[in-house]
Amino acid sequence: SIALFLIAIRIYIVLLLSPIISGQFINTECGGESYAQNSTYRSNLNTVLNALSSDTRITYGFYNLTAGQGPNRVSSLVTCRGDAPLGTCRACVNNSAQLLPQACPGQTMAFGYSEYCTIFVSNNFTYGTVQDYPVFQLVNHGTTVADVSGFNRSLQGLLNTLINQAASGNAEKKYAAGEVNITGNGGKLYGLVQCSPDLDRRSCIECARGVPMPNFTSSGVRSAEPSCYVQYDVSPFFGNVPNVALPSPPSPPLPLNTSPAGSAGNETCLCGL
Repeated sequence: SIALFLIAIRIYIVLLLSPIISGQFINTECGGESYAQNSTYRSNLNTVLNALSSDTRITYGFYNLTAGQGPNRVSSLVTCRGDAPLGTCRACVNNSAQLLPQACPGQTMAFGYSEYCTIFVSNNFTYGTVQDYPVFQLVNHGTTVADVSGFNRSLQGLLNTLINQAASGNAEKKYAAGEVNITGNGGKLYGLVQCSPDLDRRSCIECARGVPMPNFTSSGVRSAEPSCYVQYDVSPFFGNVPNVALPSPPSPPLPLNTSPAGSAGNETCLCGL
């Protein structure tokens, strides 16, 4: 009946959006040094994560906020997938910022990969340089490629085109997606390449070309690093991202903590580069 069909559609939409709304990470990686929960580093981390959760100024899906100085400096690198609508992007960033301390408690390096955004924080990171660790890979083992030679020719041609297109982006977005016909197959191959916009053209190309691919006999692979992201598949996966309603304005972020004069190494200064 029509009623049952509508119910089924609603259930499908809920299942489709649940990973975005719940903020579940597909993968996380933790490392670096340890910090105490009452430390200056944790205070700086809270400042950055609160600012990420509450930001309503950025509309292009790239965040690079920092707080603190010296070994207590917290740097963040957050990139939404280039085809994610603003509401979906902000929901992903907000959820990721809330979940990251739980995923990597007490560790200065944390990387979280979600369907529509990545988040990376560290006390040992310089903007404008390729951050190629950690790396996360997901391989579609359900289907293997029959004509490996023709598939690889099509794949390499597509990725080379997309890498150059993404690298030609601006300081707000370095993203490209496209499709090609698979040589000798008759099917299509879809690809997506994205770099964090703090990278220049040369560094973006270096990062994207250096992304390790498990093999080229699988019909789909996604590989995520803090500075770049590469994905291909024989099924379309980009350009049809659901738009999650913008969340209600969050509570005001915690006040910035400032240290007494003469202790500059512990200052907390929120800066967006």
